[in-house]
Amino acid sequence: TRLGFAMDPTLSPSGILKGHKGWVTCMAVARDGPETLLITGSRDKTIIVWAISQQDNSIRGVSSKVLHGHSHYVQSLALSPDEESLVSGSCDKTIRLWKLEDGTNTRVFKGHTDDVLKAVFSPDGKTILSGSRDMTVRLWGTSGNFQLSVKPGSSSGHSDWVDSVTFSPVIDSHLAASASHDKSIKIWNTSSQELNLVAEMNEHTGPIHSIELSPDGSLLASGGRDEEIRLFDFLERELLFSFPAGASVNQVGYSPSRYWLTAATDRGLMIWELE
Repeated sequence: TRLGFAMDPTLSPSGILKGHKGWVTCMAVARDGPETLLITGSRDKTIIVWAISQQDNSIRGVSSKVLHGHSHYVQSLALSPDEESLVSGSCDKTIRLWKLEDGTNTRVFKGHTDDVLKAVFSPDGKTILSGSRDMTVRLWGTSGNFQLSVKPGSSSGHSDWVDSVTFSPVIDSHLAASASHDKSIKIWNTSSQELNLVAEMNEHTGPIHSIELSPDGSLLASGGRDEEIRLFDFLERELLFSFPAGASVNQVGYSPSRYWLTAATDRGLMIWELE
């Protein structure tokens, strides 16, 4: 695997969407329906669903739904694999499940004792994994039939905020990962509705803000306050690359259609091509 910049280092916006009354904190994109939908969460406690269209060289967005329910900042958004449901995490300590078609709030998950910083669906859409400032990693059944947690102080638990969680996109692997301000990344086996620690990686020297797995589940990217982006072989649990971002890394991600790694830092957006 080699790294190189994927495009000209100068990027310019092709459209601006206005509607939130507070910071936009998280986003998700639905592409499989008749139109592209951009879903945004904000410190104004709302979630907005935007219908996106492209005209000439500009992108336009129309607010089609505003979802109300959280009583504090919305920190996390993620779509189910079929893109019919949305899960949100909030500083009100709850996780909410939404029906994307009509914006109905179908379930509220309670159990975290502090801000929910991240919540994601499993590849089969049957479970949700979450991380919180209460230092726990929790696994939930989407139907509300179970809740499991790994608490701080346990032999396998984190000892500081859990900023990010992610599932392997490989359905039968049952693997997931969590990252924390305690500078560690932990790999979990979630089979049999359990959270069993498989491995731990401690290469970061500062709090970790974000982790993400590549679409094929082979590469794990991470970034945080140490201003370094690290790329791991997820199956072998080996560090492949470590390279400077020049600023604190707030989010890492992958393009769903290109072999690109992206990072949002305090100084801007960075995009690399993985070859």
